[in-house]
Amino acid sequence: MRELVPEFAPLSLLAIVLVVVWLLNSIKILREYERGVIFRLGRLLPQPKGPGVSFSCSGRSTEW
Repeated sequence: MRELVPEFAPLSLLAIVLVVVWLLNSIKILREYERGVIFRLGRLLPQPKGPGVSFSCSGRSTEW
């Protein structure tokens, strides 16, 4: 069983790196004069996001 552990190490490292990159791409910073309109699964969310830090899941939401 210990022989299998080194084979999975590069795959788990790659998965962790991909998740970190995905999370970093999901963070948006809106300026004071901007509003973020978010479409989730093709539907407009009722309230636009105000200025500041906004998080939107890249695979499920789109922020304009």
